[in-house]
Amino acid sequence: MSKNDRPPVVNPYKKDRRPLVPIVDANETMGRQSQQRASNAKRAKQLCQPASFSGKKLKKGDQRTLFGTKAFEAIIDCVVCAAHEARKFRHEVPIPHRPRHNLCDKNKGGGISKEQMASSKEEKYLQALKKVSARSAHPTSTTPQLVRQEQRRGNFKGTDGN
Repeated sequence: MSKNDRPPVVNPYKKDRRPLVPIVDANETMGRQSQQRASNAKRAKQLCQPASFSGKKLKKGDQRTLFGTKAFEAIIDCVVCAAHEARKFRHEVPIPHRPRHNLCDKNKGGGISKEQMASSKEEKYLQALKKVSARSAHPTSTTPQLVRQEQRRGNFKGTDGN
């Protein structure tokens, strides 16, 4: 008897797997209301998350900003401040040689916003104006350069009232 002459072995546990429900296109059988229910469930999950979700899950004690994101904490978010904090307890922790976070209070370089630059420029200008007016004996005898600057800004009206 050769291999080809033997009858095939029948597996008694093998079952004929037929689908329990006939396969039909879901859009044909699903009604409009069911489709809306499915899309509304997806939309509800999207709306639960903040619009500017940064990927970090907010913990219970985290302070939130107006936009729903996590507020900056120097000890956690600034790498250098976190290393200094860890060094208080474990002295072998190295301090990284890199710049601090832009929002860190201890950041000394380049972290000036546009508003801060504008206010410092305005402050310097007002100090110069105050020095000139203090030097002159008469308040109307200011230098022509400062008068022109004030006229350009719209703050100064000349002696003729314009």
